[in-house]
Amino acid sequence: MLPSEAYEEWKTMARYDAMCQVDKRAFPIAEPCEVCASIYYKGRRPDLDNVLASIGDAMEGILWTDDNLIMSWDGSRLTKDNENPRVEMVLKW
Repeated sequence: MLPSEAYEEWKTMARYDAMCQVDKRAFPIAEPCEVCASIYYKGRRPDLDNVLASIGDAMEGILWTDDNLIMSWDGSRLTKDNENPRVEMVLKW
């Protein structure tokens, strides 16, 4: 199954935003890590598992070399915010 156009647009924007915010000398990491993602969504509530998988895939090569390095998503949660949808992450390694 091919990704939707909306997903591809989100992934492009998410990757661009992440690349603008990370220290390219320190990332991507190549060791096990823990991620806590706060997902602020608008509209209908998404499936948390799918959202976390999308974040893991989208950030490959930017935050981590491979999403299989993610050991936990502890504390990750969905919160409705129609005015300012976004993803905020804390990465520990």
